[in-house]
Amino acid sequence: MFSHTVPKKLLEQFAYDDPRTKSKRLWQYQKCLPPWWKASPGRATAWDGHFADPANAAKEEQIELRLKQEFEDPVNEFIEMIGYRAFFLDARRIYLLTGYVRMLFTRSVARQAASAVNAKTKMDAFRALLKDDKRLTELAAQVHDGYDPPGISTRAHGHKTGGDRSNGEDNRPTLRPGRSPA
Repeated sequence: MFSHTVPKKLLEQFAYDDPRTKSKRLWQYQKCLPPWWKASPGRATAWDGHFADPANAAKEEQIELRLKQEFEDPVNEFIEMIGYRAFFLDARRIYLLTGYVRMLFTRSVARQAASAVNAKTKMDAFRALLKDDKRLTELAAQVHDGYDPPGISTRAHGHKTGGDRSNGEDNRPTLRPGRSPA
C-alpha cells in the first residue's frame, strides 16, 4: 500500500495544470537525478510500505485509514479558511491541526532515515564504550571528579575542598580538559 508522506491536498497547492496530460503536475527533485515534471500530486510523495509491519500486512492499511479519517479529512475541510478573518480556531480544530502537523513531521522519510542513522550511531558509540573498560573507567573518573553534589560535604567522603563553603566560595573540584584520572 502506498502511504503519503505529504498529504495530497497540500501537494495540490503547489501543482500546476499541465496542458499535455490535462491534469495537475508537480516538479519533482531528487538528489543525483535530473528534475522530473510528470509527478502527480497523488503519487509524488507516496512510498510503498511506509507504515509496513512485517508481522501484520493489514496494519498499514488500518493506520493509513485511521490517520486519514481522524486528521487529514477534517483538517482538509477547514485548512483553506485559516487565512480568513472570520475563521475561528476552536479547541477541536487546534487538536486536529496539531495531529495533522505531527503526522506530517513523522511521515517525513528524510526525518525517519536521519533519526534511524542517529540512533544507530549513538548505540554503536555506547556499545563501543561499554566494551572498552579503560575508556569507561576514565569517563567515570572524570565525571565523578567534576561532580560535587550541592549540600553534601566532600570532607565526609575524604576529599579536600580547598576551603570552607560557608563563606560563599565555589570551591568544587573542576574538570580540566585533558586531565587524566588518578
